[in-house]
Amino acid sequence: MELGDLRIVADENRIVFLDDFRIGLRLQNRLQQIEGPINLSQDSPPAAIERPLAPRGMMRGEWGLAFSVERLSVSERLIGFLNTRSKYARLGLETMGSSWLIAPGFGYNDPTSVVFEVIAHNDLTGFSSHISYAYTMFFELDHPVRLDGRSYGGRFPH
Repeated sequence: MELGDLRIVADENRIVFLDDFRIGLRLQNRLQQIEGPINLSQDSPPAAIERPLAPRGMMRGEWGLAFSVERLSVSERLIGFLNTRSKYARLGLETMGSSWLIAPGFGYNDPTSVVFEVIAHNDLTGFSSHISYAYTMFFELDHPVRLDGRSYGGRFPH
């Protein structure tokens, strides 16, 4: 689906609009979890295991990387902000373990899934790839940003 300077690719072109300004983001049914110990001075990614998010869910204190069903292609004129939907944050789900920014040019040449750093503050089950646990809002910049050719999709398989 093309929305001006934004392209969204989703299953069956099903885009979730929570309201006039928020686009819902759903989680794929997979979770990558890093296996330790981890050496922060190494450039190579640490070993990770991948498992289904449902039906087991996540235990309190568990964290991992989750990926949006939607794949985004953002122009150099847009910047996006991400947030966990408050109704799920109040229950103990946090999807923004670090960055909450979608940079101009994200997925520009190849639509890319958003990677979420998911943290469970309670035992959580019942995950579904049909529910938007997070959302994004986009803002138009006064001046386009010069893109440096960075591939945001190359760090993790989507």
